[in-house]
Amino acid sequence: MISDKLSCLQMIENEMSDLKPDNHTPLYYEIGIFNPIIRVNLARCKAEHITSSQIASAFYQGSKVLTQKFEGFKRNSKKNFEDLVSFMIETIYNTPFCISKHTTINFLDNIKKNNFPAVHYSKIYKELYQPHYRIIPKDIWIETIQKI
Repeated sequence: MISDKLSCLQMIENEMSDLKPDNHTPLYYEIGIFNPIIRVNLARCKAEHITSSQIASAFYQGSKVLTQKFEGFKRNSKKNFEDLVSFMIETIYNTPFCISKHTTINFLDNIKKNNFPAVHYSKIYKELYQPHYRIIPKDIWIETIQKI
């Protein structure tokens, strides 16, 4: 949870300090299904000279918007998560994904048994792709970057 702007800025500055600029990856990917949300790549931001302060501002504002938007969702988050995964199961085994329904149901059963643990990137994935990003509502990102 993001508690204040300063700690948000410090976390992003720390993460970006060791990050190598990357001009070969998109600045962001659209990931929202029902809402226009994007995954902003910090290495590309560094290559584009988008400052930690600008990223932190968009991320902090976006977190406030998303928190308000999903306030009801948080009240019963485990049930809502199960409903969302059930919806995913009904759609993901169709084209273009073609993941077997059996595999998806086994995944859901497994995470339920383990009380919905946090999922982290594998060590190999981290080494190969160095995922450094922030999830931000697209409109807030665009508005923040246009102020440059």
